[in-house]
Amino acid sequence: FSATWDADTEKIVKGAVAEVCSSSENSRALLDPSVSSILHHWLRVETCSVSYARKEIQEYTSDDQFTSIGLLRRKQDRIALAKYELTRDFGLENFHDPACGNFLMFCCPDGTPPLARDETVLSVLDWEEIVEVMKTND
Repeated sequence: FSATWDADTEKIVKGAVAEVCSSSENSRALLDPSVSSILHHWLRVETCSVSYARKEIQEYTSDDQFTSIGLLRRKQDRIALAKYELTRDFGLENFHDPACGNFLMFCCPDGTPPLARDETVLSVLDWEEIVEVMKTND
């Protein structure tokens, strides 16, 4: 869900893709050919620039998307959400500048389905559970 990565994340993801692509014949036989094709495409990707990722994520973000910033009580949460909504950077250590774009999102072979419009990391969260946790942490 992050449009960009730090250098360590890029290294780990590239290593994981390489490992899957170079695994034994038995393991490769279990992969769907279309999945294998995408993985091998990613293996050939040099890098994805931050500027390219920023430009691309804007194509999948509506201008009129509702924001929850004003509903958050803590200032630090409002700042973090505002930064995420503006950049779609998630999980960067201490808000450091990203090193590269997320090539899994933006460097896909032709014919790959597009990203879901307005999908964010927040789409997978159970807000009722988060509210309960925050109540117990007060």
